[in-house]
Amino acid sequence: MRLSLLLAGILATAAACLTPTEGLDGSSSTSSSSSSTGGASASSSSSSSSSSSSSSSSSSSSSSSSSSGQPASSATSSAPNPTSAPAASSTAPPASSAAPPPSSSAPPAFVPACPPEGAQDCSPGSGTGEGDQCVDGNSCFMDEVQAAVRGVIADHPDWFDQVSTNCPIILDVQAYMDDVVARVANRGLCVIRDPNAPDEEVTVKHDNSYSENFDIVASTGCARYGGLIYTGYCRPAWW
Repeated sequence: MRLSLLLAGILATAAACLTPTEGLDGSSSTSSSSSSTGGASASSSSSSSSSSSSSSSSSSSSSSSSSSGQPASSATSSAPNPTSAPAASSTAPPASSAAPPPSSSAPPAFVPACPPEGAQDCSPGSGTGEGDQCVDGNSCFMDEVQAAVRGVIADHPDWFDQVSTNCPIILDVQAYMDDVVARVANRGLCVIRDPNAPDEEVTVKHDNSYSENFDIVASTGCARYGGLIYTGYCRPAWW
């Protein structure tokens, strides 16, 4: 009987220890603690789950990056297309027109007005008589000079040694030259003995536009009146 009572008391004491204590708000502290612990567990579980999920996602992203060899965002973006070079034009540029070759033809030779026009002018000309102003060309006064030489030979045979009719040797050069000058002047032209060769040449002009030179004495001393007596003209006249 005592043993039974003793066991009943132990059981009662144990039961009293296991009975929850009432809190001030009427809820049992044991339940609250248990509930709080359960919430923390749930929160911890949720956090673990979230961490696990995040870790899994990070692992997945890292794995994706590793497998592609570049960042994920870069892998998903499309690479830029290379710029294609413009097609070459099939139309050839127009060929540049070649410049015309320089003309090889010399300017036309001066052709004096013959017979001369305008008034006679025997005043000194502005020419120099140098080679840059004196050239060979057509003669306008050769007929007058040839006629003058023939006239002197015909009218004054004593002025010549008539050994050969083809070469009348001049015996009086001064008389011969002066008479030729006078005869040419009588034809309405200006004429003088050339100061550079007064015993051999005469120069003739109508005005100062140009003058012509004539060699009327051969190196042998003969009077000359053939086609070779004309030596050229100077433009403008130098005397």
